[in-house]
Amino acid sequence: MNPSTGGIPKYKLISEHLIAPLFAIKRMEDIDATTQGQNEKAHRHEYYVILWVEKGAGTHFIDFSEYPLQPNSIFFISPTQIHLLQPSEKPFGTAILFKPEFLHFIGLSEAQLVESGIFHDFDHSPVLLEEQNIATLKHLVDQLFDLQSSSNLALIAAYLKVFLLRCMELKADAQNDFRRNNRAQNIVYDFRKRVDHNFQKKHKVADYAEAMHLSPNHLNEVIKKHTGKTAKEHIQTRLLMEAQRNALHTDCTLQEITYHLGFKDPAHFSKFFKKQSGLTFQEYRKKVRHIYQ
Repeated sequence: MNPSTGGIPKYKLISEHLIAPLFAIKRMEDIDATTQGQNEKAHRHEYYVILWVEKGAGTHFIDFSEYPLQPNSIFFISPTQIHLLQPSEKPFGTAILFKPEFLHFIGLSEAQLVESGIFHDFDHSPVLLEEQNIATLKHLVDQLFDLQSSSNLALIAAYLKVFLLRCMELKADAQNDFRRNNRAQNIVYDFRKRVDHNFQKKHKVADYAEAMHLSPNHLNEVIKKHTGKTAKEHIQTRLLMEAQRNALHTDCTLQEITYHLGFKDPAHFSKFFKKQSGLTFQEYRKKVRHIYQ
């Protein structure tokens, strides 16, 4: 892994095994040894990352949310996301890295990864493994380590696909089979997906309700009951996250971000940002860049 220069570091996929690297697998303890145990800065990747923490403690920051590092937790990080590991002790585990182009070999699309719930744009909670699931995934990881020097990308992709599918099942189980159990859960899933795809153009609950053939009141009632947040809060959370990303790792002006996010004018965006974050846009940009850069 190698950071690009300027702004938030963006790591490229480097592998000693493949001439045109699309896939790599590494042990977390080896990465820790390479960095001599020093915490890295917040960064992005040009590839997908699956991080299986087998042993360790500390904090994992993903897009302004923090999660505890705990044994047998699996994190999924997309190329657009900023993350930072701050272990309080030497971590042990596995990092699986693959470029979006490798999905062609796996037989999955980027949309399927998002829709599965594991590589989600605003829900980064890890999959927590129970004892009975560890052996199966460990076997798949061992096979991937054995195959990483192979030129047989199709075979590597086959094992990685099984690993991903199994993680998707575990995520669904943890969410009580979120998408399939009943109509209410389907509504929540459909709403979240629509917000993720349309938040720059559609800021009103009524817009989503109309597209889903529901009344705004019914949509809001279902979302609030099953997530603890109103539909409006979900839309605002997604808008704020995108604004925070732009504040941190782009040099776009407040006016440019205003129109990128679909606000009618900078004053409206500024009022929204201050209300949601407690800081003005410029105050937030200065503060967050001091922390992450």
